[in-house]
Amino acid sequence: GSEGERKAAEYLFRQLSSAGVVMLTDENGQDFSIRDSLTDIRSLNIVGIVEGFDQKLREEYIVVGAHIDGMGVNRMTVNGQDVEQVYPGADANASGMSMLIELARQVSVCRYMFPRSIIFAGFGAGEKGTAGSWYFVNRAFSEIGKVRAMIDLNMLGHMSKNNPFTLL
Repeated sequence: GSEGERKAAEYLFRQLSSAGVVMLTDENGQDFSIRDSLTDIRSLNIVGIVEGFDQKLREEYIVVGAHIDGMGVNRMTVNGQDVEQVYPGADANASGMSMLIELARQVSVCRYMFPRSIIFAGFGAGEKGTAGSWYFVNRAFSEIGKVRAMIDLNMLGHMSKNNPFTLL
């Protein structure tokens, strides 16, 4: 729900639209709020689609998603001193957003290669318990039973011994 998250969402909307993706949300996104005993989360999702070419399979979906927020800055006190811990947004998750936009461009240009419809989603509040993706699955997308696969683009290129490349 931060100003930075809203700007990232607006940017994603413009990029997906210009790539030829049919937008399922407007430039203000799919606004949502989730309240639990600890927090009150307000955020938004940006969602678009490239329809598949096959008459039957186009009613099935592949979701490609990335969260649009980052952790930002954590302010804390260490030994009586105020300290800021900065989390690099380029890693989590501008890398995922960049890949999402580029994949949308490529899929849009080569749409004749995809029998199923491809949904491109920028999820808000990813750093807040994946609230945006939860909202998409449980409240916003009525055809969720027709999703055949989901590809999550998060922290791309961030591989190490403790963080190996995985494909589930």
